Amino acid sequence: MPLYVQNVLGLTEHETSLYIVVGQLFTMLCVYVALAFVIKTMMARGHSGRVARGILGGGCVLFAGACMIAFVLLPGLPVKLTVSLLAALVLISFPIGSTVIGQITPTRHRAGVLGTYAALYGLAGVIGPFVTGLFADAGATEAAGLDNGLLFWGALTLVCGAVAIAFTRPERDAARLAARAAAESGVR
Repeated sequence: MPLYVQNVLGLTEHETSLYIVVGQLFTMLCVYVALAFVIKTMMARGHSGRVARGILGGGCVLFAGACMIAFVLLPGLPVKLTVSLLAALVLISFPIGSTVIGQITPTRHRAGVLGTYAALYGLAGVIGPFVTGLFADAGATEAAGLDNGLLFWGALTLVCGAVAIAFTRPERDAARLAARAAAESGVR
């Protein structure tokens, strides 16, 4: 995104730096602190993990996907920069994913499952730029290719948000895995 806002949208190096700082502050304060507080408060008030993590978290991911698409489709630099910052809400999926895995995985498997999860989401740092580069190279211009890449990632993010909303049920899954683990330990 920093190269896009500089090379395609025409921000100066100073403006790009400011954009990056604002984005990081938004991510830390709104995504990791505020949303974590909201989710923790919801859970403390008796909301299920499905509601607090699945629906709220999935809703944030859906919204982030819409923001990625809006970034491409909406005119005007201030609007584009604003929706690109709001797209950072997708990052709530990483801590929610870890928490849900911790909630549903039996204790003896938890470290391995969380390690696998971290390794898999770490691949995004390799796959994302590669796929985006393919889009950039395939476009009539670099800007058109990057726009197509953002539309692709936005659509994929919308799908992931819908899947999270539909299928995140940590209490049910924890009970199912605990029953399975108990049955397996009784067989041995």
